[in-house]
Amino acid sequence: MKKVVIIGDSTHNTLSAVRSFGEGGIDQTLLLVCHEDNCFVRYSKYLKHGNLYVLNELDACLPVLEQLASEVGQLLMTTFDAAAEWVDQREQLLSQWFLTPCRGKQIGRLFNKEAQCELAKSCGLTVPYSVVYHRGDALPADLPYPVITKPLVSSEGEKSDIHICQTAGELLEALALESRSEYLIIQEFIQKEFEIDAVGVSTDEVVVMGGAIHKYRHWPDWLVPEHLGCLIVWSGLMWILRL
Repeated sequence: MKKVVIIGDSTHNTLSAVRSFGEGGIDQTLLLVCHEDNCFVRYSKYLKHGNLYVLNELDACLPVLEQLASEVGQLLMTTFDAAAEWVDQREQLLSQWFLTPCRGKQIGRLFNKEAQCELAKSCGLTVPYSVVYHRGDALPADLPYPVITKPLVSSEGEKSDIHICQTAGELLEALALESRSEYLIIQEFIQKEFEIDAVGVSTDEVVVMGGAIHKYRHWPDWLVPEHLGCLIVWSGLMWILRL
């Protein structure tokens, strides 16, 4: 890998990518799209060599990318959903300048969770019962509680739109909360023991599955409110020290 150009926001996803490439000795340039850097991404020790651009909006990335495109063979990647959609919409152009995720093609429809479920079903996978819900509509009477709500398209909602509801009453309360998500997907909630993320890449010739991540969820009993403040301070210090 010659060089990476990252379009990222002010989150731990971006900070982790910058740190990983930096520790791997891979040259990188970050286009940081944010109004306020809450994660202190811009202060990473790997971003002190003129390889950082701080921008207020995604559209401001295009002239910077055009400027950077003079160097051949750079990989373009994103660390948040809105940036992935932005790149996908401009894939035909950006693929002429960089090694892009889809090489001149688009996968925009798969940002929609309903489309993801249909694709999974067509591949023979078992998918939880799901229904697309438009705010203000009547709830289906046959929902298999408990259910989980999510934005239909991640970039059009917030993490606060995700709710696990045991009853119809709890679901109505969750839907009444303030939100910018007009469309949600309501799914049967599956209480899983663990989660596996398959990691791979698809080319015109072959699909390579390079590995998988076995993810565990832990919520320790000692994490009670009186300890939460100490945990937040400790976590903040760890982030700063590891920049």
